[in-house]
Amino acid sequence: MQQQQTKTGMSLGIKLFLASFIAIFITLIFLVIFAITVKFQAEKIENQLEASYQNMQNVYSSVEKILTSSGITVKNFGETKINAIKEYVKQHANNPELMMKWVQENPQQIDSKIWENFQKQIEIQYTKFEMEQKNKISISQAYKDFLETSIKGQVAQIIWSFPSKEAQKMMEQVIQTENTKDVFSTGIDKVRNVLE
Repeated sequence: MQQQQTKTGMSLGIKLFLASFIAIFITLIFLVIFAITVKFQAEKIENQLEASYQNMQNVYSSVEKILTSSGITVKNFGETKINAIKEYVKQHANNPELMMKWVQENPQQIDSKIWENFQKQIEIQYTKFEMEQKNKISISQAYKDFLETSIKGQVAQIIWSFPSKEAQKMMEQVIQTENTKDVFSTGIDKVRNVLE
């Protein structure tokens, strides 16, 4: 038996120890790689969530700008018409017949196409916003599912403390009207006059 030890140079016990040590070392390397991969996956999902949240803010800002500028256009159109009438009245105050003829030939209503365009802009912009918010909600739900129902998600929470506070805030925030919040908190839908 001593000849076998000298030929191979190691006893069976040392070989088993080295094999065990190498196996443990390789396992640890795989666990570290797994943990790092989980971190990258969670960060990727949070980046998607943040991008969606920022895009939602961008669309909301765009909605406000477009509706404001469309509303200003309608308002300015009306003011321009009123100023034109006032100017014409000043010029022809002494000649009521000419003034009456001008009023009959120039209807003073705002063109319905301007109002229709304004209404379409409202609908288009709010539809864009709704789509972006749905996308953010979907990403948030996928992230919650990842964290709560997968081994990788559990590792991300335990080792890397995911989700981040910023991501948690983005996931919880849903833009809605005050009336919607009231209805869902009380469970009572009160009939309201939307024209007030």
